[in-house]
Parts: sequence; structure tokens; C-alpha cells
Amino acid sequence: MIVIFLVLFFIAKRLYKSKGITPSLFVVATFLVSTIIGIVYRIHMPMSIYTDYNYFSMIYYALNLAVLLFPLIVNMGLYSDFSFPANCINKISALLIVGGIMALIYEIQEIDFSIIAANWSDIRNDYYSTMEDTKSVSSLYGKVGVNFEHVLFFAVPLSFYHLSKREKHISFLLLLVSFSVLFHSLRMGERQSILLWLSYVVMSYLIFKPVLSNKVKKHIGRLLLFSSLLLGLILALITFSRFGEDGNDRLLQSLYAYSGEQPYNAAFFLEKLSQNTLGGKLNFSFLFGEQSIYIINDFFTTDFYLNSFSSIVGSYYKDFGYYTILVSISVSSFFFYLMKRVKINNTLLFLYIYCIYFNMMFVGVFYNKYTNPTLIRNIVIFGIIIYFIELLSKQTKSELDKFKWQRN
Repeated sequence: MIVIFLVLFFIAKRLYKSKGITPSLFVVATFLVSTIIGIVYRIHMPMSIYTDYNYFSMIYYALNLAVLLFPLIVNMGLYSDFSFPANCINKISALLIVGGIMALIYEIQEIDFSIIAANWSDIRNDYYSTMEDTKSVSSLYGKVGVNFEHVLFFAVPLSFYHLSKREKHISFLLLLVSFSVLFHSLRMGERQSILLWLSYVVMSYLIFKPVLSNKVKKHIGRLLLFSSLLLGLILALITFSRFGEDGNDRLLQSLYAYSGEQPYNAAFFLEKLSQNTLGGKLNFSFLFGEQSIYIINDFFTTDFYLNSFSSIVGSYYKDFGYYTILVSISVSSFFFYLMKRVKINNTLLFLYIYCIYFNMMFVGVFYNKYTNPTLIRNIVIFGIIIYFIELLSKQTKSELDKFKWQRN
């Protein structure tokens, strides 16, 4: 763990000296805090279940993590004179608002009244007991909304973009529809979406901070403080409801497991599963067909739940064992190449791809979120939509400029 701490501390220090506080530094700092909690966890909690990890496992973990963080280290998410064509940004914003309203309505209607009583423990248990059942959504707005939830993370940075252009009404609507992920958390009794929403607000603020007025920044600071306190209270209620009934030791154990246990889980998987891995079926299920985590768990006949928090690195370990470094290099190179190709003109597509990788690595503190074929399909389709709308906007602008030149 000390090796992981030193690697992350070195990266964070270089990022801070280079550009100050940036979205990329925020992700690295999140991994760093998790590592510190993991060190405290190692000192104070019994570790009998993790007797099969060694120093090599931790060094290998740190190496993979540094490789995966590389695209964020190079592209720090700084404001770089973003000025998107109005007809392009308005179309994308309108699309997110329409789909987001449907998602918001769907999530609000699906919330059970028992949540008000903070009965998240039963709600989460019901979810786990029925997660293999396919729940069909009958209404049209429900189907559209459920699919749009996968790309609504992009509504938050676009909200800040419109705010920087003093387009307050569009900014408010985009921020409003992003609340659907918060209602999803309430409905499912989960904590990840709440943390992710807060991280996107912080990310967007850090990106557009240079072009926001001091008055707007003060308002955002107050709003962020209020939101953090309110959502922090909800997180505490969910955690206490799900784990507090078994006593303070169980509650403390759950907090450690959620925030600092990941490297130990990952090391366990590297040592135990390196000879009998899934070969891509877990992380690249869109190539093999989605499989239930329970089926995968039975395949290994292990009493250690394979969907436990083990970070994005541990998730790759389950699939590839000692070949994980090759996968980490491939994933990192792919996103580095994509961002490099589209960054030339500071396109909207660049911001979208950066947000995806920010999303991937922030949630990657806990596990790899991008293993769901439906999620991957939707974000790819939305990226293609952004690309073609930008392309048509540029062609339209070029034709208008040509027409003006001919008239002159």
C-alpha cells in the first residue's frame, strides 16, 4: 500500500505544480485518499481473509493504476476556450433535456414511499434478490428515460457551459434533469450515483471556473456546500440503514470496505484467479454477451463475491490475471488517442470523451462501471450523434461563410 501511496502522491504533486487544482487532479486525489484509508484499514482491521497477497501484487496494482490514469494526466480537463457552435450545442442540450425529463419522471414515479422511512436496507436486499430478473419498462417515456440515464452525466458540464454564456434557463434545465441519477440512488438504496453526481459538479466547476464571474462562483460555492451537506446526510442514512443494525463494528467495516479495501481485494483476485480467469467476459461482455455476476461467481465456486469493490484494476484482474497490464495499456492508449484526435479544435466531442474517462476512473476507485453492454452501446451512440451534429454545424458554418464572401 505504501508503494501505491507513493505513486499516487508523486502523480498528484506533479499535476498540482503543473496546473493547480484540475478535474484530473481531483480523480487522482480520490484514489490517494482511498489509499490512505486503506493503510489505516490495514493497521486497525483484521486481515485474515487477505493472506494471499504479497508485495508484488501491490506493485503490479500501482503500475496498472498509473497506466490507466495517464490519459487524465495528459488531458487535465482545463478550460481551453470552449466555444461551440450555437446550433450544435443547442441541439445536444435539447436532446439531453427531453430525454432527461423522461428519465426524471420515470425515477420519481418508481420511488417507493418506504424510502421516506429510510428503509434502504430492505430496498437494497430486494434489489439483490431480484437482480437476475429482467424488469420490463412498458411506457415509452420510461424506455427513453432509462436509456438516457446512461448519458445524463454530460448534462452537468453542459449546464456549466451555458452558465458561462449567461444562458441561465438552459443551464437550470440541464442541471435539473441530471437529478434523475440522484433519484435513482434513492430508489435503489445505493451510494455510488450520489458521489458521482457530486464529482461531476466539482469537475464542471473546475473546468469552467476561469470564465465564471465572481458572483456566480459565490452562488455555486454556496449551492455546492448545501448539496454536499444534504447528500452527505442521505449517504449517512443509507449507510446506517444498510449496515448500522448489526452494530458499530459492522458499520465501520462497511465504510472501510467501501472506501479503502479495493487494493486488497484486487491483490486477492490477482493471486487467486491468475490461473483461471474470465478472458474478457466480465469487462468486455458486449463481445461475449452479458453474464450474471452470480453465474460468474459459481463458475469459480468461490465464497468471495466477485462483484466486491476491487477498483477498475481488480476488475481487470478477474478477466486477465497477469495479462492485465496489456489491457491497461490498450485501454489507456485508446482513450489517449481518441482525446488527442478530437482535441485539436476543442470540440464538444473532446469534452464528452474526457467526461467518459473521468467517469470511468472516478467510479474506478470502487469498480469498473463500464461492463454493461447497454451502457456502452448508449454512450457510443450518443458520441456518434455529437460527432455528426458537430460535423453538420461546421459544414453549415462553412457554407454561410462562403455565401457571405461571394456576396461581398
